[in-house]
Amino acid sequence: MSKRLLHRYMKTIKDMEDKKYLFSMILYLIAPTIEGVKPSTIVTLPTSGRNLSKLWELYKEDFLNIYNINYIKMKDTDKATIILFYNSDSLKETLSDLENINFLEQFGYKNKININESILHLKSRFKNICPHEIGIFLGIPLEEVKVFMENPKSKCIFCGYWKVYKDIKKAKKQFYIYDRARTHIILDVLKHSENSIII
Repeated sequence: MSKRLLHRYMKTIKDMEDKKYLFSMILYLIAPTIEGVKPSTIVTLPTSGRNLSKLWELYKEDFLNIYNINYIKMKDTDKATIILFYNSDSLKETLSDLENINFLEQFGYKNKININESILHLKSRFKNICPHEIGIFLGIPLEEVKVFMENPKSKCIFCGYWKVYKDIKKAKKQFYIYDRARTHIILDVLKHSENSIII
């Protein structure tokens, strides 16, 4: 993704009123999930600055009415609200993969995959730690998740949307797809920023 384009985007949305800013920031972060090329995205909405945590509570219904996305609040703290946005179809496909099913079983996920049950179980495990298996939900390849689990301090060969230890070619291809989704959102918001069609 063009750094110049991203800089322009962030500079543009910085001057927006709160609701537009919130929507524009979330849209950028979860663009690959909205497009269905990434099963889910975890977003941290801080209470500092413009207090995106509070703004989300105020405007979340408007956001969800406009955009075809699901979400679950994973955790609330004094400093932030942590939310998992997910695409039901994409996540179902990911969780239905046999290797992923077998891997998730060891963490208490049922063999017969039910998205809602799986997400609730993930949330329960998220209370005290960020569980390693969340990588599967986020669309990170199983082999990469396993390497990170075995040794989080392992030196990666590339770093993008996740730390790459194994298949850099596959990862870069996926990163390109994610960047393309974000570029679509950026261009759309910039194009219509004056007309405010994002709200």
